[in-house]
Amino acid sequence: MDSPQKNGPGGPTPSSFARPSDDSNTNVNYSGNYVNDRENNESKRVSNLEKELVAKGISPVFDPDPNRSATSSAKAMRRRASVTLDLSDLGAFLTRAVPHGLKLQCQIVRNRKGLKGKVFPSYDCYYGTGPDRRLLCCASKRSKNKTSNYIISMSHGVNKNVPSYLGKLRSNFVGTEFTLFDKGVNPKKSDRDQPIVSRATIRQELGFLIYESNLLGNRGPRKMVCCVPEVSDDGDPLAGFHEPGSTEEGSTLQKIKNGTEEGMVVLKNKDPSKDERGNFSLDFGGRVTMASIKNFQLCENPSDPAILQFGRCDKEEFSMDVTFPLSPLQAFGFCLASFDNKLALD
Repeated sequence: MDSPQKNGPGGPTPSSFARPSDDSNTNVNYSGNYVNDRENNESKRVSNLEKELVAKGISPVFDPDPNRSATSSAKAMRRRASVTLDLSDLGAFLTRAVPHGLKLQCQIVRNRKGLKGKVFPSYDCYYGTGPDRRLLCCASKRSKNKTSNYIISMSHGVNKNVPSYLGKLRSNFVGTEFTLFDKGVNPKKSDRDQPIVSRATIRQELGFLIYESNLLGNRGPRKMVCCVPEVSDDGDPLAGFHEPGSTEEGSTLQKIKNGTEEGMVVLKNKDPSKDERGNFSLDFGGRVTMASIKNFQLCENPSDPAILQFGRCDKEEFSMDVTFPLSPLQAFGFCLASFDNKLALD
């Protein structure tokens, strides 16, 4: 269950999503307490020193190659640091992997107004803060479905029959398995209604999220595995996952559960640390300020930086930070899965 109160010595946390100050050096504890992170100060000091060296044309990394100058290395670092967002084609931006060297920091706002909103909430994903923030995509939970089903679009009034439609997220009955689809044609319907359909129009599976069952809640924080298609350095999928039709056998999700990971990027949630009082915590770098069982970080290896992190900042506001090789659409879909009620968890 989510913690109903905000924590911290300063009282309520503002709902803004401005970057944390340099003295933000706290971990968010699963029980709502803050844990000081002394190592964070040291890492920030090193980071500031690296920036000073680059500004002077000095590479902060030793390169034993005598043919490469420190200046060229510093210029390469500047190029990586100067990556900018191109939102002129929003659909392409949302469906391609986040560019190398960029951390896309977003805000997700949950809308649960009214009786219908409490049962079937909607979600808006923004880039930026304040009045100049930009709506990237939004989603709403559909009614009259046997399992959880979310429609994702670039505009409000979400449905499948508008150009802004991006895809959907669907779960199994108990809420432990989620599949993210693009906007293509359902292959089972095409088998029945449209026998001759181009393979290119069949919808693709953009990713999968599998939770470890924890019905009694005695296994600690949630454990999750995320799988997405491998992408090129330019952010394009190398090979998509086509959902099998009614006449085909086997599914990508079943292959994943059987241990097949060929052509996939596999991400797992970081295990939180546990203090002497039994409280669990993760370091979100000041981007998450409230305890919640929904908070998570996904990475390829436990020692790697998080590729996707998500967590609560206010009652209905959450932060989402994503980097290569995930796309904003994939990240948003996996965050929607964290919102969803799960019969076999918690």
